[in-house]
Amino acid sequence: MYSSNQSCDLIVRWMDQRTKAKEGNENMAEPLMRLYQTEWCPYCRRVRMKLTELGITYVTVNVQREKSLRTDLLAVSGQPGIPTLVDRDVLIADDDEAIIAYLEARYGTSDPGSGEGPALEHASAAGVLRRHGSVYLNG
Repeated sequence: MYSSNQSCDLIVRWMDQRTKAKEGNENMAEPLMRLYQTEWCPYCRRVRMKLTELGITYVTVNVQREKSLRTDLLAVSGQPGIPTLVDRDVLIADDDEAIIAYLEARYGTSDPGSGEGPALEHASAAGVLRRHGSVYLNG
């Protein structure tokens, strides 16, 4: 049995290997969405419930209870707060409401893969969502 930190390392290494294997192969699917979280966090639970409701495939990365031990999360987002969602070039950190607004705007449209429509434009205009490699940090 692996500790949660070892499991996190294994999942991230697996995803990195998969990403490297996909380079140059346009037929492979996009990397999976990642949710950095804990099972005991009520805000993480809200995000998991929304992901399930929308039928989105994602990978959970369980982080340590102690913030100072969340080295993988710190490397990815520069902060230790959860929930943190990584979806391609979008990273939303430590704000379940912003994550849920993003998920609804991006994937709750009639064409879930389009990422277009009034909901996404509204979320972006309202400052709830910053795209293209930007990071949303709460507070």
